[in-house]
Amino acid sequence: MDRLRAAFDEVVEIVKMAFNGEPKSPVEELLDQYLPLNEENIVSFSAKNRQAVAIPAFIMNDLASRTNNVVDCPYIQMRIWEILIDHQHNPNMMKKALNLLQYLIINGSPQVLKDCRQSSRSSFLTELAGDYNKYEYEQYEFSQQLDIGAGMQHLIAVI
Repeated sequence: MDRLRAAFDEVVEIVKMAFNGEPKSPVEELLDQYLPLNEENIVSFSAKNRQAVAIPAFIMNDLASRTNNVVDCPYIQMRIWEILIDHQHNPNMMKKALNLLQYLIINGSPQVLKDCRQSSRSSFLTELAGDYNKYEYEQYEFSQQLDIGAGMQHLIAVI
């Protein structure tokens, strides 16, 4: 009877895991909380401006230390580059991703620097530094996102 109960409990656990999906790793939870791909999951301290919150320093330190882990490093880099490529219409998310990328280049593993030195990534950053927010500067003198665009151009040039 105990064997049957143990087998049934095991089947229940397998079904629960299949139904709920695979549990997320700690780095996935951190990135989903502070650098999400969809804008509904953003952690904020004010309801008025949800995207203005920067990534806290202790989270950036944690992510920098996690780049030394061979399992976590590709996932962190994938999330940063996915935001840089796909979310160019959202300057706040771009600025968060660029700040994290700069921090990881300085304080993370050498693999992050090697990844940024790839010709496709370096040419993307060079092109982004020259073209980002260019038309907004020409069209609107007092746009909301101009200071973010100028800061991002400077940050990309530093990277």
